[in-house]
Amino acid sequence: MQAPLQQVTFDATGDSIRRGRSFAVGAARELGVGPRTLAVVELLASELITNAVKFGGPGGVVRVAVRAEGSVLRMEVADSSVDAPVVDAGRPAHLGGHGMRLVERLCEDWGVERDRTTGGKVVWLRLATDCTFRDPAPACGNAPTSTV
Repeated sequence: MQAPLQQVTFDATGDSIRRGRSFAVGAARELGVGPRTLAVVELLASELITNAVKFGGPGGVVRVAVRAEGSVLRMEVADSSVDAPVVDAGRPAHLGGHGMRLVERLCEDWGVERDRTTGGKVVWLRLATDCTFRDPAPACGNAPTSTV
């Protein structure tokens, strides 16, 4: 069963990172997501929203959406840029820029779609609602799905 989509839109400012992360965690909690998964939701929301603010274009908006799809949580972060995020595997750790590697490692699946409302993109991910993380590399490890 699919739960109704919960979403919020913010101006693309530094404060929207905190507000969007808080919204995503609260929405996931309301949908019955377990405590371990809530920590992952918080981390991945922060990474995606930070990217949307940083690379989404000046004066833009960021939309954060969360819904349950059975035992999977789907989170979306939309911005006004059409440029898909890049998983940068070759960058030294001290230089930062590893947010999409975290997304790739921790989620079930992720991808990029065109946002028909803004003309920008939506980066989405799917995450089990009750993560166990027994495997040190529990992730999808799949290439992202992109329609941008």
